[in-house]
Amino acid sequence: MDRPPLSTAAPEATLSIREQAHRAGRELSARSVMFYTLVARLVGLTVSDLRAWDLLVGYGPMSASDFADLTGLTAGAVTGLIDRLVKAGAVKRVPDPDDRRKIIVVVTSELRSGKTSVYFDAFQAALKRLYKRYSDDEIHIIDRYSREVSALLQEETARLRSTNSEKKRKIRSKPRQAGAPATKGRKSDEQRQQFRRKHRL
Repeated sequence: MDRPPLSTAAPEATLSIREQAHRAGRELSARSVMFYTLVARLVGLTVSDLRAWDLLVGYGPMSASDFADLTGLTAGAVTGLIDRLVKAGAVKRVPDPDDRRKIIVVVTSELRSGKTSVYFDAFQAALKRLYKRYSDDEIHIIDRYSREVSALLQEETARLRSTNSEKKRKIRSKPRQAGAPATKGRKSDEQRQQFRRKHRL
């Protein structure tokens, strides 16, 4: 059954133009995730891998450490990401011409061309038709808004990751009070001694 778009689900008279825009943005975000999750599965990647690859397409070749900074991933996580993209034929590792000890990650496949283009062609054609409905001035506004929201998301992602890392660091460094039960997954000295006595170690 067809459902009305989220952005028009509530009477427009009850929402300000900014509230309508915010609701429309939330719907756009949700539908984008659903679409690219499906496309990613069809091309053999996760949606996070596909969107990270999209960033690399836009920014161009870069070192693994720069790719980690761009995506907000740890060094270990970005290594796994690059491995999966290499396996999918989407990127390759090449030596840095300025420092042979370093590796540059380079896009080798657009994914939007060749045998996987079928997953993108109809949507790209529809976007081109949509853009023609707007003037250049309107497109400039859309472009500026998109860039500013993207920057906000990047900043917020970095802030949340930093905050979470700091919380974990404080938990690890917090001394355990005498007599307090051992943390889950970590045996107390008494428990270890009981284990040794039981098994005569």
